[in-house]
Amino acid sequence: MKVSQVIDSRSKNLIIGSGPAAVGAALALDHVHVVDSGGSLESAPADRAASLGRKAPSLWPKDDVEWLKSTLQPNTNGVETKLSFGSRYPYEIPKSGPAWDVRGGLKLSFAFGGLSTVWGASVLPYFQDEITKWPITIKELEPHYRAVLAETGVAGVRDDLEEIFPSYHEAPSLLETSPQAVAVLARWHKNRRKLTAAGFRWGRSRLLVKGKHAEASAGRLSYHGSNELAAEKACVECGMCMYGCPYDLIYSSRQSIRKWQGEGKINYEAGVLVEGFKELADRVEVWGRNLTTGAEWKGETERLFLGGGVLSSTAMVMRSLGIENRPVEILDSQYFTVPLLSFRGTAGVRESRLHTLAQIFLEIMPAEISKQLIHLQIYTYNDMITRVLQQKAGPLASLLDPMIRQMEGRLFFLQGFLHSDDSGRLRITMGATHDGQKKFLVEPMVNPKVGGMMKKVLAKLAFHLGDLGFCPILPMASLGEPGRSFHSGGSMPMGGEDKRHPIVTDRLGRPNGLKRVHVIDASTFPSISATTITLTAMANAHRIACEVGELG
Repeated sequence: MKVSQVIDSRSKNLIIGSGPAAVGAALALDHVHVVDSGGSLESAPADRAASLGRKAPSLWPKDDVEWLKSTLQPNTNGVETKLSFGSRYPYEIPKSGPAWDVRGGLKLSFAFGGLSTVWGASVLPYFQDEITKWPITIKELEPHYRAVLAETGVAGVRDDLEEIFPSYHEAPSLLETSPQAVAVLARWHKNRRKLTAAGFRWGRSRLLVKGKHAEASAGRLSYHGSNELAAEKACVECGMCMYGCPYDLIYSSRQSIRKWQGEGKINYEAGVLVEGFKELADRVEVWGRNLTTGAEWKGETERLFLGGGVLSSTAMVMRSLGIENRPVEILDSQYFTVPLLSFRGTAGVRESRLHTLAQIFLEIMPAEISKQLIHLQIYTYNDMITRVLQQKAGPLASLLDPMIRQMEGRLFFLQGFLHSDDSGRLRITMGATHDGQKKFLVEPMVNPKVGGMMKKVLAKLAFHLGDLGFCPILPMASLGEPGRSFHSGGSMPMGGEDKRHPIVTDRLGRPNGLKRVHVIDASTFPSISATTITLTAMANAHRIACEVGELG
């Protein structure tokens, strides 16, 4: 079989994956070669989205706006899978390589940028009480939070959340708060004493989005092959966040990789599915397949960094170390959703300019419901609410439009997240198919107490409805299956016990005693916080890379 030797015989640092963890590590390393499958948006939607991105919203053709809105079809349960301009490419699995049978909510991504191509951009750090099982402290992570946020930027404000979650950024950019969120926050401020005594803490959301006064460095359409500049350098509250930002202002790791490739900091190679590795005394041999030609791909490196996401990284280690027919557990921060009905409506939300990502973070401190913090994200109006209400109204939608408008200003949407101690799990097992090909089975592991915990959270919100100003619509609450939040990891925990975990890593992410292989994504987390996972995955990857660099 033809061999395509594409890596220098002694590449110093090889990173597998192009997601946020890969960026965190690459930020701290020199002589970096980044390799991944590199799935990308198809040319037709990419060209159409890019054409919008090169115009101001006032100049968008009506048919292009209608096309963009048609790329997601909401229903009363929300959106099952978030797409990229209508494309499922972030979740497509290459036909070559191992076979996958993935059950539960977690998905693989072989896209350029991984799941950061379709994420919600919410970021918070962890705090010390949540990582007591870790072999590192928050103090050790703090400089790395600052380093990655200096690269990505962040939109937010310093408010009461700062007491629990420092911003770790000197000059956050600004996103306008929606009229509904302004009204809610004002009510909470008025009832501050009672809500704080009840264990609530809150503040405006923090998002990896280019807000006002942000540097204009992200003005490239990184989802598109073109390097032409986008029309806007900061969010213009066009309300299209859920469909895909035409201006590429929601951070994706592909932005950093494209920028660094242009600057010569890294060498990025797409179209390669890496399948395994072997550590030798002075190097690591790596092999896989070219997805375009089918040719065998080989290379070697002084140090290998695995950042392909929990499923891909775990599978690669299992395959390389021969861990067959022995399940490996994956931790998860399970989530739930519920619409909220406000006592007071906000007029004109349909015409308001706003972003449609999370507007407010609400925390329930450890107390009677859980020993761990519970994280809630509140979303205000987006046009999908109107579309769902119109669906429910059917042929009477036009006649009932005044009523629909009244309901729009009273509806919110809440996503709640639980700590991994309170959540279900998944397990991944490697076997073999009848033709000898490796097969990975991923199965959910239900935690029977999760449903009861969700009900307790909703009951707490309902009990304090007078102070909060809204009530959860309980019949419409929905519990996501394990993995559905994509806040998963812990399959190769740092400092784990050998007898309990088939794969454990040290503080440098090195699995089962290896010296030159480092797992840098959330696979190494000994626990998964209820707060967002991406920022800590990037910070920990940066920490590992910095400490590896000190080894020489």
